[in-house]
Amino acid sequence: MPDKYMREIEEILRNLEGPESGQDLGERIRPFKRPAARRPRGPRVSWTPHLELPVTLMLVGIALALVGAGLAFYQLEATLVSGLVAFCGFLLFTAGVAFGWWARFRGVSLPTRRVRRSPSSDNVVRIRPVRSNPLSRLTTSLRMRQMRRRYRNTTDR
Repeated sequence: MPDKYMREIEEILRNLEGPESGQDLGERIRPFKRPAARRPRGPRVSWTPHLELPVTLMLVGIALALVGAGLAFYQLEATLVSGLVAFCGFLLFTAGVAFGWWARFRGVSLPTRRVRRSPSSDNVVRIRPVRSNPLSRLTTSLRMRQMRRRYRNTTDR
């Protein structure tokens, strides 16, 4: 047992005596002097917002409505141009709200951006979202209650 410790101490002393190429004793003692190791960078983050289509339609509609109101204020009266711009903004806002509700009740998830699939993911099963609306949710809850009732009736016997 003491021989094992002696060998380890000798090895440590040998390592201290002969510094590796390009290093001196001070560099080993003060590791903060070394340049930082390069870390792998992740994907680049873009500063442009990736918005869903309904949100984009609503924001553009609000902007157009504000431009129409600004034109009417600047001209001191409502004109046909300012009315048409504001009306287009209203239509875009309404379309955005309607499309958002339609997507929500149909269970459609709207991607914010396209992502390429890698070829190795071909064997992965992708589950599509369940299309649900208030009527289908009601029928599902009624069916669940019927199943619970049947289960209680069969287990009570």
